[in-house]
Amino acid sequence: MSAEDDVTSQPIVPLSEASGLCGGPGQLSCDEANELIQTYIDSAVDPDTGEKLTEHLGDCPPCEHEFVVYQRIVDALARCRPGLPEATAERLHSYCNSLSSGGVAGSASPAPAESTDA
Repeated sequence: MSAEDDVTSQPIVPLSEASGLCGGPGQLSCDEANELIQTYIDSAVDPDTGEKLTEHLGDCPPCEHEFVVYQRIVDALARCRPGLPEATAERLHSYCNSLSSGGVAGSASPAPAESTDA
């Protein structure tokens, strides 16, 4: 096993407040940053919070990695289905919010699919 294999197989662990890089006075913790990433990508955060998040992402490689993953998912979904029906978008947004607020994946019951039978 090479040294590169050893490094890439390591899980990305959020930094602690003790590191001095995350969660200090006036800074967001990794938990706070991760809760804001989706809202930030949706352009739904106030400017002050957005500034604090971008500062945190610039100082915290694990959170920056998380942001990049979310952004790639959003970009891929936009390419796959640019004309997502409003009702579907609302259900997905609601489901994602339930997950970010401590919900369990699969516990939210999706609305029935609209029938396309003529």
